[in-house]
Amino acid sequence: IVMAANDANFDSAHLSEPLSEYLVDVPDSEGLDTLVESAFPSVPVGRSFSYRVHDEKESFQAALNDEDIRAIGGDFAQIRRTGTQADGRTDNKGLVMILDNDQGGEDPAVQQRAVANLRNRLLRTELYRGEALLEANDTATTPNWGGSNTSADPDGNLFEAIDLSGDARGIDANIVLFGGGAWTKRFMSLGLGSNAGRHQTRNLTPQQLQELVGVDSVLKAKFRFQSSASAKTKIVADKVYVYYSKSGAMADDPSNIKRFVTPVPGGGMMRVYIEPRRKRTVIAVEHSSRLILTSSLVSGKSRRPSRKVSAPGSGAARVVCFPAQRLTGGGKSQISNFKFQMAWVTITEAMVKGAMSSPELDAINLAAIAGGQDPLAYITATAVQEARAHIADCASNALAEGETVPERCIHHILAIIRFRMLTRIDVEVSEDRRTEYRSAQRFFERVAECKVGIEAPEGATEASGSQPSMETLSSRTRVATRDSLKGL
Repeated sequence: IVMAANDANFDSAHLSEPLSEYLVDVPDSEGLDTLVESAFPSVPVGRSFSYRVHDEKESFQAALNDEDIRAIGGDFAQIRRTGTQADGRTDNKGLVMILDNDQGGEDPAVQQRAVANLRNRLLRTELYRGEALLEANDTATTPNWGGSNTSADPDGNLFEAIDLSGDARGIDANIVLFGGGAWTKRFMSLGLGSNAGRHQTRNLTPQQLQELVGVDSVLKAKFRFQSSASAKTKIVADKVYVYYSKSGAMADDPSNIKRFVTPVPGGGMMRVYIEPRRKRTVIAVEHSSRLILTSSLVSGKSRRPSRKVSAPGSGAARVVCFPAQRLTGGGKSQISNFKFQMAWVTITEAMVKGAMSSPELDAINLAAIAGGQDPLAYITATAVQEARAHIADCASNALAEGETVPERCIHHILAIIRFRMLTRIDVEVSEDRRTEYRSAQRFFERVAECKVGIEAPEGATEASGSQPSMETLSSRTRVATRDSLKGL
């Protein structure tokens, strides 16, 4: 049972120092804590605090009317800071889980798992609140990163968004936050056309893209939440947020968004309480924080501090910039929407090589020359057949004819082919490539378990492999009777 926590129901008598220390030391295996801290850097404050709402224009003013020149016998011109001071208070937040002692409620290992589960729920909620705050303060534009636009330039859109953000506030954005769907569409878009440079660019990691566009962090949010009894939804879907929020900032430093946090006594950001009851153990995890939009400076007439690119459900990715103007012309968006179709395609050699870095391609080419054979075709065909078999394992799926696969599976199939090619020629594989391979394996396991939706292909289809392959025959005539078997 999980419920909201009320700090009035817990006191120092129920404080669990071992479990609180466990929260500090336990590895962030899901990456939620790291993502929340990177996307919305924490600013330590007391429960009540004050902060400055910034008008950064004054930091970039120039004395164009010679007001900086002092007249003989006069004083220097006085500049007045206009940023307003505001008061705030962190909200005390928490969740409670009740464990039955007959199901391990008194077991420290079970309690640790419960604490980790509650922490992740709280962090997922923080990420959701932060995204909602960005979403509520934006202005939308929509570039086409869809499946038919061979001239799409996702990374160029990011450069433009960061530049416009800098023009509006005087400081370039330093954070780019990709939703999982937007990152996938960037990858797919850069794989279209015959430009080899685009194919190489699509394989940039978030860290490499960060260096390319010149920001502090390029983050990828892959987390989902239970949006209804039967559905899960990405917290950050087909959107890219571009904004400014500096790590290590103080309450008065300029940022578009701040996450004010109140550390718990003894250090750390969360505290654990445990209360034994009759046949039950009650565990609560609490923290205190508040997300605040501390700067909404924009240029032009718009008073919204961000820009969006795309709309929910479209094939484009939504780029949200803090702050910037709309990318419009004549009052209408210059960039069209595109509905992202889930096509079934053939994995080509060019796609496989486009998913590899230059050193990886060089190693493969050298191995092929030295050995006199190229296993790429065999490994590709095997990976495609395995993927189709996993899809067919789910009875609700249908297969397109030929050796084709859904577009949403391409990234994972390429990760499998790349890993197997590199291990086949005995090349040391980086940890990032190993992680991508394991993620691809888990993806297809979920596909086979019907936990990942695969869109039905258009046109002719093959029967799913999940259909029964045994024919049952029956006859009312008994061939072997008790008399005929007598003596055996």
